[in-house]
This record gives sequence, C-alpha cells and structure tokens, in this order.
Amino acid sequence: MQWEEETLAWVYNRTDGCCRYCEKKLSWINYASDGARGAWEVDHSVPVALGGTDYLSNLWPACIYCNRDKGTMTGPQYKRLFEEPRRSPPGGGVLQVLAGVALLYLLYRALSQPKQQ
Repeated sequence: MQWEEETLAWVYNRTDGCCRYCEKKLSWINYASDGARGAWEVDHSVPVALGGTDYLSNLWPACIYCNRDKGTMTGPQYKRLFEEPRRSPPGGGVLQVLAGVALLYLLYRALSQPKQQ
C-alpha cells in the first residue's frame, strides 16, 4: 500500500525508528525495500483481515521479517513471542511448597508414633 510521506514519518517516529517487535533499528530510506539493511513496512497492529483500520493508532513500524512473520496475529500476540518465559518466583512455586508440607507431615507422623518393642 502507498502511504503519504507524513504518515510514514509519523509511524517511523512512533518507536524512534525501531521495529515494534524485535527492536531492530530501521532505515528511513529503506521503506519497503525487501532485502535492504533496516528495511521496514507499516504494520497494522490489528490486521486488516481481522477488521483492523488504517487509523494512525493501529499503525506501527516493523522490519519486513517481523511484519510478514506476524501474519494475522495481533501486535500484542506477536510481541509476546519475544518475551522471556515466566519463571517461578524465588523460593519455588506452589507445587514445591506443597511437596515440602507433605514431607513435613510424614516426618511428624513417623516421629510421633510410639516405639514398638
């Protein structure tokens, strides 16, 4: 799609010239230049295929790789692929706590039994 220069400038500057997803630096002069260093396209955060619009609030700069890899995912869905997996909080998760409680209970039962002679 052809965009007006003013729209391209607004979209490009929205992330200081970086891809919204991988944060790679984009090259202003390489708009829609597939294969060029820093090549980029205008991405629809909500894809047109899913009812997305051409309103500025829906437009973001994306490197060509990310924009095409994203397909019909929404921007937030695709961005989650770049986040680190969530980890258990320090000290363990719920299962580790429950396992510890169970072991303490078994130890208590074993020690509270009268000794048989």
